[in-house]
Formats: sequence, structure tokens, C-alpha cells
Amino acid sequence: NIEFSIDKKTEAEVSIYNQKGSLVKTLLANKKISGAQKLNWNVSGVVPGLYYCRLKTSDISKVVKVIVGR
Repeated sequence: NIEFSIDKKTEAEVSIYNQKGSLVKTLLANKKISGAQKLNWNVSGVVPGLYYCRLKTSDISKVVKVIVGR
């Protein structure tokens, strides 16, 4: 699960990238949201390793590391 909170209603995008910077999955695309959010990323079929999750709004862009195990 990927959890985050946004104070004011804004368009947000949440995407997963691999170590090479290639897009793996878009979990949320340009949707207006606010408050606490919880997204599920189904990792079945995903190669174990390090990935990056990016939350992007008009105000912020934040990246966190995500480790997928076996």
C-alpha cells in the first residue's frame, strides 16, 4: 500500500518507476483529490528490486523508494 495526504484539493498523479527511470505503472492519473489517500500497487509479475514512487501535484513533487521483495 502507498499512503499519503494532501491538504487542499488538487490534481495529483502517482507513478512507479524502475531504477532506469522507466515508467512501470501509473496508480493515479490527474485526479482531483484531497485528504488521506491509500493506493494499492499489485506487484504480482513485477521483478523484485528497488522502485521509485513519485507523487506529483501542482505544488509538490515527492519521490520515495519502494522495495519489492519475493
